[in-house]
Amino acid sequence: MDLDHYIILSSLFFIIALVYSSVGFGGGSSYLAVAALFGITGASLPVIALFCNITVVAIGTVYAVKNDYLRLRRFAPFIASSVPFAFLGGILSIPGAVYSLIAGLTLCGAGALLFFKQSKPITEFNSASNHNFLRHPVVSLAAGGLIGFLSGVVGIGGGIFLAPYLYFLKWGNYREIQSATAFFILVNSIAGLTGQILRQDSFFSAIGALKVAILLGISVFLGGLAGSKLGFTIFKERTIRAITGAIVILAGTRFLFTYFNAAGLL
Repeated sequence: MDLDHYIILSSLFFIIALVYSSVGFGGGSSYLAVAALFGITGASLPVIALFCNITVVAIGTVYAVKNDYLRLRRFAPFIASSVPFAFLGGILSIPGAVYSLIAGLTLCGAGALLFFKQSKPITEFNSASNHNFLRHPVVSLAAGGLIGFLSGVVGIGGGIFLAPYLYFLKWGNYREIQSATAFFILVNSIAGLTGQILRQDSFFSAIGALKVAILLGISVFLGGLAGSKLGFTIFKERTIRAITGAIVILAGTRFLFTYFNAAGLL
C-alpha cells in the first residue's frame, strides 16, 4: 500500500473510531469493510479489525471505570461465556453465507427498534420487570456465548449484537449499557484476536498483519479519544440510542449485501 492510500485509509479509520466509540462500539465491522476496499484481504483482515477494536474500546472502558458506569457483577455471566466462545469462533473457519443472512436480518430489526423507538429514559435496572426471565444468569450465559462465538467467527467485538439486546431488556441506564458494551467488545476482541493469530498460516504472516494494524491503530486511538469524550460526557440518551440504531442497521445492511453477493442475487 502506497503512502496516499495509507493516509486515506487512516483518515477513514479515524472517522469510524470517532463515531463508533461515541456509543461504546469499536467499529470492527466497518474496519473490515473499509480495509477490504483498499485491498487488504484474507486472514490479516480480522486481525487488523480486532486490533483496532481493542484500541478504541480500551479507551471507552477507561472512561467507564473512571466515571463508575461499569457494573461488572451484573455483567459477569455475559463475560464468562462470551470470552471462550469468541476464542473458539476465532479459531474455527465457518462458511458465512447463511450467517450473513441471519445476522443481517437480526441487526436491521434490532437497529430499527432502537432508532425509531425513543422511549423515556432508562434510569435504573428493574429486575422485577416483565423481562426478568431474560435477565436470569443462565439466559445471560447463553446469550453471551452465542454473541461471543459469532463475534469470533466474523472478527468483530460483538457490540452490535449486544447493545440492542441490553436496551430491549432495559438492563441499565444508557451510560451503563454503553460501558458494558465497550468492556464486552474489549474482552471478546482480545479473545478473538488470539484465535485469529493462532490460525494464521505462519508466524511471519501474523506479524505482518499486526504491523499494519499497529500503524492504523494510531488513527483509531485518536478517533477513540474524541468519540469517547463525546459519548461519555456530552451526548444524551436520545442521541446515543439514535447513533447506536443507525450503526446497527448499517452493519445489518452490509451483512445482507454480503449474503446477496454470495448467492448471486446482486
